[in-house]
Amino acid sequence: PRFDAEKLFGWLERWQQIGRIQSGSCEIKIPRVSEPVSVDSVMSHLRREIVRIYGSPVEWRTLPTTPYQSFFESLSKLTPQGQPMYVFTTNYDRILEQLFESWAETNEVFGSKLRVCTGFSSARPGRWQPELFSETPKPGEKAVHLVKLHGSTSWKMNGTHPVDTGWNQPTDQDCLLYFGYKSVPETEPFIKL
Repeated sequence: PRFDAEKLFGWLERWQQIGRIQSGSCEIKIPRVSEPVSVDSVMSHLRREIVRIYGSPVEWRTLPTTPYQSFFESLSKLTPQGQPMYVFTTNYDRILEQLFESWAETNEVFGSKLRVCTGFSSARPGRWQPELFSETPKPGEKAVHLVKLHGSTSWKMNGTHPVDTGWNQPTDQDCLLYFGYKSVPETEPFIKL
């Protein structure tokens, strides 16, 4: 055979299991085709679906924030004064950014003004500036350096330059390391991350 049927059925079984735990709004949409499709077109379609699903609006206010709040309060206490708190994640979604943005409006979680750094400038679209990670907090400020190792649904490529658009719709310019990526990254922002 020209393909490994055992692996193929193993992947399909996993896909089937994932389908059982997904809610109706997060189903993967498979276009109806009458002709065989190339692996590249299936991969391209699935990548767009990943961004669509992980970028779907989440009403984060409905999430239980208490565990997050307690965790980040404890982590903040362990972080030396005057040093940024580092948070590493492989999640594509923007839930952590939403939580930090809401906590930045109040001082309730960190007890001081919060500044979040993702390595992108605050303008929209934000330019990739990894040197922002070397900034230390100003007096009276808590800095959180959010390092998204696999990218974000809002990261897009503008030519050869990554930008953070702030919006989560799938495009041909999505900038993610997709599931199963095993190579050493050769493009920014993943080289620095």
